[in-house]
Amino acid sequence: MSETEIEITSVHDTSLNDQHMKDADADTNANTGIDDNTNNNGYENTQFDESEEPTQAEINYKTWKKNAPMLYQYIQTSSQVWPSLTIQWFPDVDNHSPDSTNQRLLLGTYSSGFNKFESLSIYQLKLPHAITTNTISETLSMDTDFNPEKNEFVYSQHTDKFKNGFNLMQRIPHKGDINKAKYMPQNPNLIATATNLGDLLVFDRTKKPNNFDESTISTTTKQYEDIRLKFHTADTWGLDWNGQLEGELVSGSNDGLLALWDITKIEKITAQGRQLKPILERPLHDYSINCVEYNPSNSHLVGSVGDDKMFKMTDLRQPSSSSKQETLSYKHDSKLNVVNFNSFNPFGLAMGDEAGQLSLFDLRSLQKPIIQVNKAHEDSITQLKWNPELKSTLLSCSLDGSVKLWDFAKSGNETANGDDQIQNQLIFKHGGHLHGVNDADWNPNDCHMVASCSDDNTVQIWKPTKSVFM
Repeated sequence: MSETEIEITSVHDTSLNDQHMKDADADTNANTGIDDNTNNNGYENTQFDESEEPTQAEINYKTWKKNAPMLYQYIQTSSQVWPSLTIQWFPDVDNHSPDSTNQRLLLGTYSSGFNKFESLSIYQLKLPHAITTNTISETLSMDTDFNPEKNEFVYSQHTDKFKNGFNLMQRIPHKGDINKAKYMPQNPNLIATATNLGDLLVFDRTKKPNNFDESTISTTTKQYEDIRLKFHTADTWGLDWNGQLEGELVSGSNDGLLALWDITKIEKITAQGRQLKPILERPLHDYSINCVEYNPSNSHLVGSVGDDKMFKMTDLRQPSSSSKQETLSYKHDSKLNVVNFNSFNPFGLAMGDEAGQLSLFDLRSLQKPIIQVNKAHEDSITQLKWNPELKSTLLSCSLDGSVKLWDFAKSGNETANGDDQIQNQLIFKHGGHLHGVNDADWNPNDCHMVASCSDDNTVQIWKPTKSVFM
């Protein structure tokens, strides 16, 4: 079985009227995600030119492809027109169908200025109601699924049932790059974005059409966002909603400034003919702020990391003029890209840097990390996410093209610099992307499932074999 390759199908998504989207949007379907279809635009069926020396990325992908049936319970890939820099599962789930579950994903296009407007996109994902097998390979048959000409498994069972399993529900015009998009926890219909223009845009998706024609809309005569928050003067990457205080969000930008916003005041402010301004602003980092996040255990504490190699914990209750503007800080040896707090431990957090180093800290003792993995990734770490149910399990993704799952309860060592220690804590590596992974997110309704998006223009939904989490 391991000597064969799997072929991943893409099926054109015709849910939109836009012909460009019809021609370029492609889906991978079926509950195994390894169907065969030659009419796709995705990289999954790309035939590498064997006359040329394969790149390391191509070699890694082929190795992953051969072994995928033994590694996953579920894989689904969608090839998009443009890459997305951001991805987030919506919290809702629809179980009305007897054989499938519907969930939604939030994405945003990144066309590098090619399009007049970017698209804030909401997709519906059709998942099998229950995944009963431990691995995909258990459902494969040499008689019905093996293609001797390709020497590959081309699984085709149940294809019709889950065809068009990744459908675009809504596409909202967006001015500027979508660096980050997040819905408000108290009302997922309100979505905030951080842009390359520095502004934050807030959309009420219930007030927007399901699609738009770029040729008929103007860049100057109409605002397509419901709220525009103007303050930052450079690319903004840091964005987070307060999970405890409705309408409050925090932003951090390449201008080094942190801003706190309260959009519940928007009606009163606009009625007075004024523009909503931050309720708090601080010159926090010497260089770019790359990530901001509320501490889930305290609605007034925000962590931030930046190109100045600093982590800072800010108490938002302190006035801007306070001489003690941050309660805690840590100086790293490389630029820090991301910070993520553990919702099960009020003192636990993880940080990732541009060198691929992963570090775990206790807020009560920031002098040094309690665990440090020096080569967690071969390139810059782009995202870290603690699992919503498994308190010691962490997701990391990187520009090296991989998503890794770690279980730090598997080792009692204080450091993880040795290969044996790292291998003990690294429980899974997803190698389905050909280029850098921009973002990844745990499924809030299935703590073993992940969605990831990459510079290879793909969105992948995947669930490792059960034994990974045992």
